[in-house]
Amino acid sequence: MKKNILIGIIAILVITIIGIVVLVFLNQNDEEPNDNPTSNSSVQKLEIKYQQVSLNDTQEEKNKLLTSYEDYKQEMDLLNTKYILTEKDFQNNNYIELIIKMDHCHENIDSVKSLDINDNNVKIIFNLNTGCGVCPEETDLYLIPVDKIKLSSIGELVVDYNISNKRQCDPNVSYKPIIYLYPTKDMNISVKLSNPDNLTTTYPKYKDGWNVYAKKNGDLIDSNGRTYYALYWEGLTYSVDNNIREGFVVKREDSIKFLEEKLSILGLNERESNEFIMYWLPKLEQNKYNYIRFATMKEINNGNKLDITPTPDSVIRILMLYKPLEEKIEVEEQMLETPSRTGFTVVEWGGVNLK
Repeated sequence: MKKNILIGIIAILVITIIGIVVLVFLNQNDEEPNDNPTSNSSVQKLEIKYQQVSLNDTQEEKNKLLTSYEDYKQEMDLLNTKYILTEKDFQNNNYIELIIKMDHCHENIDSVKSLDINDNNVKIIFNLNTGCGVCPEETDLYLIPVDKIKLSSIGELVVDYNISNKRQCDPNVSYKPIIYLYPTKDMNISVKLSNPDNLTTTYPKYKDGWNVYAKKNGDLIDSNGRTYYALYWEGLTYSVDNNIREGFVVKREDSIKFLEEKLSILGLNERESNEFIMYWLPKLEQNKYNYIRFATMKEINNGNKLDITPTPDSVIRILMLYKPLEEKIEVEEQMLETPSRTGFTVVEWGGVNLK
């Protein structure tokens, strides 16, 4: 009897000890560090803060870990930009401050594809939305939250890009229109487009128009003190006539001579003509022949009319319509007129691929 009781007690003790060992083992596994503590699924939910900033000549691209609201405010004061984070944001997170210069074809960082943290070394891969047309450079500030426990200091930061949502060049989009302003004296100028809803990309950002201080030499200064040489936009253009009746058929190797001649007739100066040719020549030279026609002022205004204050004395708007051709075709030659270029002058040029 006593022997049976003793065996029962021993069995209970053995089972209890085994249970304790199993629980300790499971807890140790739960506490083991994860080599990749930030998974893709959690990264996608990160609320990345973004704003465009203007760097002066002494400031460069950089990255830094902000571990307090005071650090953050000091950085924003150096950048002369507004606060978009609060003290509450720093309760559980530190923030990676990433300042990068990107051409404007990379319109914005859509999301973080992956964020890997290993021994305080960080690798970030962004998904980028992209656009078409000209790519002026701009400086962007991104504030990326990271758990305070997972990252308290940065050893090395590696940034890479994954292109996503790449827009193909739509034949119904007017690409690379840029607007030059040449006042007769330094003055404030407002520029608006009649169909802002059709805009797909603008630089500087179009906010109920552009308001700039324009100098006689063509320099444009915005309210933040940033200087531009022109205003850039691209947008939907549904008003052009796609029927090939008149225009020009230009052989690939004749493109430079043709553009230099016609752009001069249409009123561009040498700098404007050079910039036009540098942008469009690589596209034209991809084709054996190109059908080219220059849109009428009526067509251009129907697409997006300019509203400029004060009213300019001369407005020159050039929109080149072109269609790639494998074989030469016969069309009636388009008659071009040279516009007046006197007083306060506004010049704009762009193009549309009709294919």
